[in-house]
Order: sequence, then C-alpha cells, then structure tokens
Amino acid sequence: MLASASVLALEPKVGGVYARLIVGGAFVLLAGGTLLMLHLARAERRNGAALSAALSTRAGGDEALRRQTQFAQIAMMVEAVMIEY
Repeated sequence: MLASASVLALEPKVGGVYARLIVGGAFVLLAGGTLLMLHLARAERRNGAALSAALSTRAGGDEALRRQTQFAQIAMMVEAVMIEY
C-alpha cells in the first residue's frame, strides 16, 4: 500500500517510470540494509562464541552469559520496533 501511494505521489513530479525506479531503489536499499544487519549479527555471534568459551571457565559464567545474551536480543528487538515507527 505504501509503495503504490509513493508511486502515485511521485508520478506528477518525476513521471511514471522514474517514480517506479525511485520506489524500487528504496526497496533495494531496504533489502541491502537488512542483509548487512544479518551479516553483522552473524559475525557478532561468532565472536560471542569465543567469549562464551572464555567465560565458561568461571563459575556461573554460563548463566551470566545467557542472561546477557537474552538481554541483548530483547534490546535489539525493541530497537528494531522503534526504528520502524
């Protein structure tokens, strides 16, 4: 719905072809940003595994790491919701 409204709003200003190209470019940027975010999260997860191995030698390290990881996941979800709105 938002895409068609954007095309309709842009058509009088830039023409039909360019309006669709602009909206398509916005979708490409959105998809690229999503892929970049997933790639960075995956790299962070790999670094977190090394940290987990280092902390597991301490007593209670696993529990603290689990809580910290859970908190980080919740914080990322809240941040994602806030960015969308």
